[in-house]
Amino acid sequence: MLDLMCWGFTAVVGGWVLPLAIGVVRGAGLLSARSIFWNSAMGWGTLEL
Repeated sequence: MLDLMCWGFTAVVGGWVLPLAIGVVRGAGLLSARSIFWNSAMGWGTLEL
């Protein structure tokens, strides 16, 4: 029973994480500069707060 739950959990996590990781890797080239800008801007915003 525990093995089935572990396999089901792994399948669910893999089903979500793998496509997400592929999408992130594909979008990283396009969004890297923008995300760095936004992260730094948010970092400065939190520092000011």
